[in-house]
Amino acid sequence: MPLQNFVANNPPTIKAAWLNLIDAFYVTLFQSATTAAAARTALGVTSAGDSIVTAANAAAQRTALGSTTVGDAVFTAVSQAAAQSALGVSPGGSYLALAGGTMIGPINETMATVASHATTADIWGSSASDVIDWTGTATTTAFPNAPVAGARRLLRCAGACAFTAGANLVIIGMESGGTVTMQAGALVEILATSTTAFELRYTLSGTFTATMTGYASPPTKTWSYTVTNAVATVTCLAMTSGTSNSTGLTITGFPAQITPNNSKSFMANFVLDNNTFIYTAVAVLDTGGTLSLSKDLLGTGFTASGVKNGFRYTQELTYRLGGNF
Repeated sequence: MPLQNFVANNPPTIKAAWLNLIDAFYVTLFQSATTAAAARTALGVTSAGDSIVTAANAAAQRTALGSTTVGDAVFTAVSQAAAQSALGVSPGGSYLALAGGTMIGPINETMATVASHATTADIWGSSASDVIDWTGTATTTAFPNAPVAGARRLLRCAGACAFTAGANLVIIGMESGGTVTMQAGALVEILATSTTAFELRYTLSGTFTATMTGYASPPTKTWSYTVTNAVATVTCLAMTSGTSNSTGLTITGFPAQITPNNSKSFMANFVLDNNTFIYTAVAVLDTGGTLSLSKDLLGTGFTASGVKNGFRYTQELTYRLGGNF
């Protein structure tokens, strides 16, 4: 009952504010409101809320809430499977938690295009992807910060770009300061070891025309190569022997992708000089991409006449692009 003066029938003056508030609430809501609608008005219920409270049934309440047909089906679903079906998900379908799990189907990734740049090519941004079409011919020395250590990107090079190793861009197989040159189709993996430091691994393959000089009519042959993490392997197919007109014997045509940063030396097998096999011949590949042969470690030249051949039979050369050996 209200806290009223029973003589004057007037609310008394009470110094406790909370008692006055309770009394005002009682008088306004329960004494003045003569209907349920008036009580809701006294409570400040909006017209939308009024529609929900006065709805004749659950369906009418959902309509008052603006629920769509799909939302209606989800609200009235009698099971998780039914709710998934209403949402267009196969009943019983499972979802990979953020903490991880086992997937049984493939992930079909899209390929985004990012232009190569010395330092600002953003392979981590929202417009990038896990697989990137790496365009342009810039020499990259750094990348923008990665979102988290462990993030990876796979770049497919569109042309002859390059990467230079440094403190924050470690190229596996190449010393700091060394540069590796790519080509169309080269695959480059970038691993963020921290948000500001990266490891680079790569692979590429191709062919080139090897020309053997020191002849009136220089023989040629298509040689092939592969490079994995700055280690090159060149398959030197057997060349056609010819008549010598010089004491020199070189193979030219090595592309930048397999040209070393320092000269590399090899034992050359199956070398002919004046139609005689030499088993002590030496080959040196220089930083300009020329392979020069001599008859021995002293650098003795060939006979300037007769039949000679630097690669009478097929041989493979394997060497590091970096380093001093």
